[in-house]
This record gives sequence, structure tokens and C-alpha cells, in this order.
Amino acid sequence: MGKSPKEELQEKMQAQIAAVYAADEAKRRPQEIAYSGVTNDDGTLKDLYKTQYTGDKYAGIANEALGQNIKGARNTAAQQTMGAQANARSQLAQRGGVQGGMASRLAQTGQQQQMLANQNITSDQIKGAGDIQQKAFDVNAGAEKANLGLMTGDVSAKNDFSQNKYRTQMAEWAAKNVSNTQKQYAPEKGKK
Repeated sequence: MGKSPKEELQEKMQAQIAAVYAADEAKRRPQEIAYSGVTNDDGTLKDLYKTQYTGDKYAGIANEALGQNIKGARNTAAQQTMGAQANARSQLAQRGGVQGGMASRLAQTGQQQQMLANQNITSDQIKGAGDIQQKAFDVNAGAEKANLGLMTGDVSAKNDFSQNKYRTQMAEWAAKNVSNTQKQYAPEKGKK
């Protein structure tokens, strides 16, 4: 035998009331909050938080500038050597001209001065290149230190978040079990 229309209506109303209660319960239930930090799931820093490694850019620009300075220094040294030789020839010409081995000694002295100037310039170039590399290393090391600091801090924050989440879940579980236990062992009302 089928249900009467009144019974069917009551069942529908009870189902709707249960659905409303379930929806209301879902709204009151604490929502799961996911941790969002500065690292990706694989532990690398998110691009937004990365301190960029600019040492290589610095080194490129500085090496280019050093190259220009060295080129200028070599040109200046060559001009100074040629100027000194021209001055020496001029003074010798005033005293009677270049004689015998004087021309070869003058040329040899000019070459020695030019070679010494080039050696000094090369030494400065090597020192400058070493300074540039050290500065680039220091810049990159600073960026690495900053990134590692962020990652370490994020691991600590993530651990704190997980620990607090666990405590909250355990407190909810304990409260639920205490409530269920009290209901289970509580004497029914009206019975003695």
C-alpha cells in the first residue's frame, strides 16, 4: 500500500528541513585554511619573493668599463712614449743631431718605456678584473643569503601553521568524543 499524500508531504518537508540543517551546519563548520608562504611546493622560492642575482650583470658592465679604461690607458702610454721620444730627438737636434748609436738607443729606450707601461697597465687590469669578480661574488652571495633566510623563515612558519592546525583538530576531536561519551553514559531523562 502506498503512502498517503500527507505522509509524502511530511517526508518531503523533513528532507528539506534536514537539508537546511545540513547546510547551516556546513556554514558553521570551520573552513580548512591552507598554508600559503613564500615557497613553492618543491621548496623553491616563489619568483615574487626572490632576491635577484645581479652580480653577473654588474660584472659584465664593470668589465666593459674596465676594458675601455685599459684601452684609454694604453693609448695614453703610447702617446706619452712617442711624445718623450719626439722631445728627445728635438733636444738632440738642437745639440748637433742624432749621431751613431743614439738613434737605436733612443728607439730602444722608447720600446722599454712602452713595455713597462703596458706591464703596469696589464697588472692594473688583472687587479681590476679580480676586484670585479669579488664584487660580483659578494653581490650574489648576499642575494643567496637573503633567499635562504626567506626559505628558512617560511619553513618555520609552515611548521608553526601545521602545529596549530593539529592542535585545533585534536581539540575538536577531544570535544566531540567527550560530548559523545557524555551522551552515551548519561542517564536518560525520566528514568530512575
